[in-house]
Amino acid sequence: MSEQRKPQIIAAAKRAISQYGIDGATQERIAEEAGMTRAHIRHYLGNRDELLDAVWEATVGDYVREVEQVTAVTGSPSTVGESFEKLLALSFVYEEDDAVILAFLHESREDERVRARTHATYAHVEERIAHLLRTAGPALSDADIATRAHALMAMSMGALMLDLLNPRAPRAERLIETAASFAPAVVRQD
Repeated sequence: MSEQRKPQIIAAAKRAISQYGIDGATQERIAEEAGMTRAHIRHYLGNRDELLDAVWEATVGDYVREVEQVTAVTGSPSTVGESFEKLLALSFVYEEDDAVILAFLHESREDERVRARTHATYAHVEERIAHLLRTAGPALSDADIATRAHALMAMSMGALMLDLLNPRAPRAERLIETAASFAPAVVRQD
């Protein structure tokens, strides 16, 4: 029963967060959305912090695992180039969970625990990108790698924000192509 209820509660929490933000996604609203009582929410997922952790993991966990897989390369420049293209394709695809991610980012401005959780994920993804850059450009300094990894993250997150403003515009493929064209410049060792 627990294995059925947890995904149901997490899905209800995502809907509530998308609609009301994290502060407005009370346990009462989540319980109502899930068709359960507040006691059920606490029984299956624990307190509010544990619920938010479960929602965050359900929202970004698969993406982070894909980033880890795509960036776990060693070898030829062509392999690294293919990895960059896959990484950028992951980053630029509009997803229904974007509203949940944005709610967490917004909440992280005021809630230290949420900030720590979102920052840890961001830092991990940026480090995976840095690993890919180290593989592509072993002569790059640590400072150059950090700057270039940050630039790729900024491009990815900026595309997410802009797509939210106009999700119907067919820009994702053009963004991927443009970002992929930047990859040689990002890893160039000048």
